[in-house]
Amino acid sequence: MLHSKKDNAGVNFRRWFAFTVVSAGGLITALSLSAQTPARNNEPITARERGFLARCVLGKVNTDWVFAETGDALQFRDKRIRTYLGGSQSIRYDLSIFECIAELTGSWNTEEQRWGDKSSLADLAGIPLYSARQGGQEHSDEINYYNPELIKWAEKQIPDPGETINGIITYQQVYNVMARRNARILVRTYNYLQEGNRFNEILNRYRAAEYHGRLEIRSEFRNLFGDEFVTEASDPYEFNFHSGHAITFWMRRGMDDTRADVWRLLSSIMKKYDPDFR
Repeated sequence: MLHSKKDNAGVNFRRWFAFTVVSAGGLITALSLSAQTPARNNEPITARERGFLARCVLGKVNTDWVFAETGDALQFRDKRIRTYLGGSQSIRYDLSIFECIAELTGSWNTEEQRWGDKSSLADLAGIPLYSARQGGQEHSDEINYYNPELIKWAEKQIPDPGETINGIITYQQVYNVMARRNARILVRTYNYLQEGNRFNEILNRYRAAEYHGRLEIRSEFRNLFGDEFVTEASDPYEFNFHSGHAITFWMRRGMDDTRADVWRLLSSIMKKYDPDFR
């Protein structure tokens, strides 16, 4: 079980924004989205637009929160940015990706909309975030049914690894320093789930469980791979993204039937940015 202190923490890490452009390897795709341009209908974005958003996001990140304190770093303006440790809720709330999209597209009108609102991505792509199963386009704290067409659109936005953000930093460097850890956790947990009937067995447990039961499943698989960032000493409240988070991410993708779409997106990212990892 989680420590009770975490349940009282100011940041709600309990639920997942479960679309791969938010998590780990998807950080590369998320960094490549946006423009000061009207929303379009399933059209690709340009290198200028990608660079604008990437500079916006890197300029806004708070490196005092959910980033490693040691290891390789990117120097961007006055910031030294290291490995990103947070999960999808951190991307949603702390990395300002959707805020940057909204600033450039003029999608939002009020400050309240900026706190965790993902609607700017739908405005940019010209594609609804959620499928009809969602019953509307409002985010749910329980289960979200993401639109497979939006995931396919995101796959088209993956930049070339050698493309630069500011004339110096490449997307490959961003992946290597910031996103590689989380991307590899997602890949390894997916492969782990493919062994035997494990995916369906855990999915049946997860689907039947209530909120606290799902937290227990997450904790059960917390450190499958011996990660130094998820020990009791380094992360007592499970703020850092770990294999248990990745397991529940994939369970949600099983529930909304986007598992194959998200895996294809992640595989495309890995093929470009981390081709030798298995």
